[in-house]
Amino acid sequence: MDQIARSVADVSQAAEESNAGAAQATGAARQLAGLAVGLNRSVAHFRV
Repeated sequence: MDQIARSVADVSQAAEESNAGAAQATGAARQLAGLAVGLNRSVAHFRV
């Protein structure tokens, strides 16, 4: 029983870490999208 409880706890911790990683990736993607918008605005002035 103890081994099952430890395994469930390990899976739970892994899921929490995965969720945190996904949230961090989402934040980075949003930041990157914002930078892309700014870059597009900057280079729009140079189009011929």
